[in-house]
Amino acid sequence: MAYSPTHLGGPCTLPRVLSGADAERLARASLTAPAHLRATHELLLWTGLRASEAVALLWADVDQAACTVRVQCGKGHKTRVVPVPRSLLPRIRNDADRRSPWVLPNARDPTRPITRRALHRRVAALADAAGIYCHPHTLRHCYACNCLRAGLTIAEVSALLGHASIATTAIYLHVQPDALAARVQALLAPSMAPRLAL
Repeated sequence: MAYSPTHLGGPCTLPRVLSGADAERLARASLTAPAHLRATHELLLWTGLRASEAVALLWADVDQAACTVRVQCGKGHKTRVVPVPRSLLPRIRNDADRRSPWVLPNARDPTRPITRRALHRRVAALADAAGIYCHPHTLRHCYACNCLRAGLTIAEVSALLGHASIATTAIYLHVQPDALAARVQALLAPSMAPRLAL
């Protein structure tokens, strides 16, 4: 992880996110990976769930019509609803064990959820196949940065991640300075001049 000397008045460690090239390698590896590895990768990458939240996710918490997942065991026992890409849930459902109520079931006993240790092993196996380093929380960091790049506000991303404080989410502003610089430069474009006039 990168180190930043200041963050809201104190030292902090910046989240590690995948480079564009590494994200592409992981995506390619996912396409040819076993179904359970692919489902794990896509769920974490496109929902930003914590490992503890992903292993506890039930199909009863998934609304395929509304394209949302309800996280009921979030940090601090707070419930939140996370929207997901329309194509994600059918893909995960197709890869799922239909006998299990869990989105990510235990491989040996589908009546039980996957363990956090097994979840980490799945992500590690996919990362090894891609020739990169990655763990479940790396995908959560990638989700947060992707949301900011897409134009969501810090407050919106904070709500999606289930952060108790927006200050926790603000650290992601330090992870993608190029994207922020581009948006600031856009303020100086000629087309923006009338909006900036006092």
